Amino acid sequence: MATVYYYSQATGSNDGTSEANAFTAIQTALNSLSAGDHLYCKKHSSREGVKTTNLSMSTSSNTNNGNTIIEGYETTPGDGVMYQTYSPIDFTGEGVELRYIDVDADGDSSTACRLRGDGSIAYRCKFVNSYAFGNVGDFQDSSATECYFEGTVTSSGDRVVRAYRSHFINCTVVIGSASGSAGAAIEVSSAYRNNIVVGNLIINQDSDGPESHVGMRITSDQAGNCLLANNTVYNMDIGIEHVEGVRNTYSTPSIFYGNIFYSVAYGIKNSQGLHSNTFGLLSIGNAFGSVTTAETSGLAMVVDSVTLTASPFEDTTNFQLNDTSGGGALIKGKLGRPDLLDIESTTRTQFQSFGAVQPTSASSSTLPTIVSFF
Repeated sequence: MATVYYYSQATGSNDGTSEANAFTAIQTALNSLSAGDHLYCKKHSSREGVKTTNLSMSTSSNTNNGNTIIEGYETTPGDGVMYQTYSPIDFTGEGVELRYIDVDADGDSSTACRLRGDGSIAYRCKFVNSYAFGNVGDFQDSSATECYFEGTVTSSGDRVVRAYRSHFINCTVVIGSASGSAGAAIEVSSAYRNNIVVGNLIINQDSDGPESHVGMRITSDQAGNCLLANNTVYNMDIGIEHVEGVRNTYSTPSIFYGNIFYSVAYGIKNSQGLHSNTFGLLSIGNAFGSVTTAETSGLAMVVDSVTLTASPFEDTTNFQLNDTSGGGALIKGKLGRPDLLDIESTTRTQFQSFGAVQPTSASSSTLPTIVSFF
């Protein structure tokens, strides 16, 4: 388990053994990695890479090796500053860990980050692509935590990111301002394995408004086993859409809990494309505001919903809850963990959800600052 260095401006022996002797080609550095190695990628003064040239790696780790880590830095390894590149990432190894990596695929048809492999994760990374049909993140058997994703979508099958047997936690996912009339922020490709989407800020910045955009779209004719909780969804046609309906063959329900849906036509909609069942689709403690059609449609259970009569946000930049009666104050009082000393009470002790401060520009190397809503 070695420590390896990449820095394009290094002038040493080009063997990766130190910053002075760092590899000067990042793909060479990636090719050198063995299971459990830690690659530090030093940020240059300008974004590097070529958008049409993917960075690839297939090295796999296991519990004996520890993760294979690719981490950006600026001055000192571990300083938490992102390495910036135009080159899309396409990693398929198991136990791969991305930290502080900033990819702007700049309209390339390749996905900005494609991470496929058991036990893999992207942590505090940023991925952006202006390609017209999404292609920002594609995660399989892996996770994204505290990351930022922004992309352009055009048609109904497009998505900014896809979660397939994956977890998205405390991320910001943005449908960009130049988007067309349809497409989703997060596509949850669901089946017998669990997908978890928790604590994310999911917003539509399309200059044409919500049109046919979807915050979280659950696909597959065998979709089930999803937990979508404590997310904030803003300015969408549908907050959560279960496209095909349920096959009625799942022991584990799909639970939609403690989400905020504001400025939407539908909050949660089971469109029942192939299946008319509503079995196992459960809405618990979600908050709905500025809804033009229906809060929910086609679900098996809807309990403890909160109907907002005012905006719950201080603003639509930080999305922090306000104290407005009928807005944020109403959510703070009715959602979250029950009082442990009075479980029958309708008063809750807190509302466990998160918003985020977005980076100031697509070239920013800083991540959203995650802020608590309670």
